[in-house]
Amino acid sequence: MNESSEISLQILSALLDRSGQFTLGGNFGEVARILEGTEDLVFIKDDTGRYLMVNAAYARYFRRPPEALVGARDADFISNQQHVRNAAETDRLVLETGLSITYESENINGPTDPSLFQTIKCPVRDVSGQVIGVLGIGRDISAKRLIEEALRQSEARLAAAQRIAHLGSWEWNLKTNEVVWSEESYRIYGVDPATFIPNYIYIEQHIHPADIARVRAVLRKAARQGTNFREEMRIIRPTGDERHVQIEGAVTHYDTDGSPLIMTGTNFDITERKRTELALRRSEANFNYAQRVAQVGSWEWEPDTGVIQISDEAKRIIGMERDAPTHMSLDDLLSLVHPDDRDSWGSAVKATIEKNRPYDVTFRIVRADGSVSLIHSLGEMQLDAGEHRVMTGVCRDITESERIRVELAASRDEMKDLMRHLQQVQETERRRIAREIHDEFGAVFTAANISLYRLGNQLGEASPAVRELLASTKEMISNAGRALDDIVNGLHPQMLSHLGLAATMAWYIREFEQRTGIKCSHRLPAESEHIPEQLAITLFRCLQESLTNVAKHAAATRVRVELSLGERESTLHVVDDGKGVDPTLLGAANAYGIRGMSARVSQLGGNLRLLAENPHGTRITFTLPRG
Repeated sequence: MNESSEISLQILSALLDRSGQFTLGGNFGEVARILEGTEDLVFIKDDTGRYLMVNAAYARYFRRPPEALVGARDADFISNQQHVRNAAETDRLVLETGLSITYESENINGPTDPSLFQTIKCPVRDVSGQVIGVLGIGRDISAKRLIEEALRQSEARLAAAQRIAHLGSWEWNLKTNEVVWSEESYRIYGVDPATFIPNYIYIEQHIHPADIARVRAVLRKAARQGTNFREEMRIIRPTGDERHVQIEGAVTHYDTDGSPLIMTGTNFDITERKRTELALRRSEANFNYAQRVAQVGSWEWEPDTGVIQISDEAKRIIGMERDAPTHMSLDDLLSLVHPDDRDSWGSAVKATIEKNRPYDVTFRIVRADGSVSLIHSLGEMQLDAGEHRVMTGVCRDITESERIRVELAASRDEMKDLMRHLQQVQETERRRIAREIHDEFGAVFTAANISLYRLGNQLGEASPAVRELLASTKEMISNAGRALDDIVNGLHPQMLSHLGLAATMAWYIREFEQRTGIKCSHRLPAESEHIPEQLAITLFRCLQESLTNVAKHAAATRVRVELSLGERESTLHVVDDGKGVDPTLLGAANAYGIRGMSARVSQLGGNLRLLAENPHGTRITFTLPRG
């Protein structure tokens, strides 16, 4: 029974006589005075619909004096015809059935009237019990309906907010174990509100067995002491799905004896957060493992706060204990930097902050045991989500790699010196052998030719066979002399020292063309200045090896040779129209010719480039400094 019905019954009780019957012929003025203090609209009609009595509130609502309404009918003063018809119909039902009815009506005075009324109509009987009229009581429930609607919207918004946040609310009666759940709490537990009874005993059946004892202890302590609590637990839904829930609550009502009675709290589904935390922990573990394997540490520095956050690997690299704090100040880090490196390190940090330059610095760290490590660190300035400046970077201990690099560089220098020495020894030996062959065998061939010339003069009228034998012998000695010259020039071209590089190259190119049948063209400078001997020998040897490779591998028909002697560097191009070469094959173990030329050129600080020609063929370029 609602509040309006209760008040209506109180008013009805005031209208009844001691016999429990309403006497139509009673004193209506006295009745009106009884109802003077109520805001409810009260009226009495006879069985024809005429008003026998109205109270002051009824008259005020229709803006007429009470005496103007007594004797009138609804149609006489109510403009809303629909309401007139509804009133007549409800009067008829009460008169015919002898039962009370309750209904709602709005805008009684027309569309501009915002009022909403709830009306109860009861039969009026005479002393014999015959229904002879209608007693009506109306109450304006507009404000109540607005409050109810606001409450409904508020509850809907709360339910929506709980659904979005995965946050359900609950209220637990500690005496009866009865629990009142919000809609979201049912959803979190995956149970149907129509069938599941949220009693604590039933709720506990959904808690993970491994968490029950802990959760019980927390709840008992909070209920016994009346304290707040927050605890995480796992629940198992009817489908077998496991969820993580954070429960939080506090005692909000106490019994008359002072003992806790009602505990109110929330259920917060934190499953996704737990999964995210697990994924983050795994990611951090993998990240730390990768850093340990790669021996690369990471760091992050906030210039505005001066705080540096470093990874475990970074702590190891700079000599800190593994359990040391992951946060440190710039001064803390500076104290670890070698005193001789602090200025350069500080300048790099300052340039990054003020000029937004990438941070790239190598410095030494003095460890706690006094040992020194060489650290290489990279970083750059960025803006985080809050538009705050953050410098992030990495660091690596390059002490060992730097030692190996220095030793390797020294070894390479030694190797270069050795190769240079061997080449010099080789060229010196070639020059000596060529000179000795030329001097010794050249004299022999010259003497043999003189002897054959004298023999021919003494033969006189010798037979044709003898003279033919003499001529063939001269030819063999001449061919042997030319072969000897080729061997000598192969070992060390004599003309290189006498005629110069350009003339020697021109001679060798002509010899190559005659020997191989490959058409050759060249563009060589007219030498007017002295070229260092080592440079001249290197360029000539590169030409020799290049043309040898063309003859062996290129299947070319033409070769072009170009030599330029600049003030600072000399450049030699050898271009063929052959089948070309794959530059990636030049590093092969059996590419001795190219590797040998590259090593020879690098000894003088030069370089070798091998490029494909368009549409086919190969260009090999040697560039050497003049020094």
